Amino acid sequence: MSWPAAFHKEMLARGLNHVYLDLRSYIPRDDILAHFPTIYQNCLAYGVDVTEDLVPVCLRHTTRAAVCGWTDGATQPSSTCTRS
Repeated sequence: MSWPAAFHKEMLARGLNHVYLDLRSYIPRDDILAHFPTIYQNCLAYGVDVTEDLVPVCLRHTTRAAVCGWTDGATQPSSTCTRS
């Protein structure tokens, strides 16, 4: 069983619809701001400071959607990965 399938199975067994990602425990604040500025700003718009808060993650986002990222921090869904 793949890790996403096992993870999903465990979430269902526990009645969870999301888990938390803890970036703050292993990525220094300055690195988050330098490497993930778009993610940081988008999360702030929803009241989540990824440098201080746990980030709620819905498993379906990690198993069904892929994201393209660029070195400037821009991201977009892989289904629309076109960049000029």
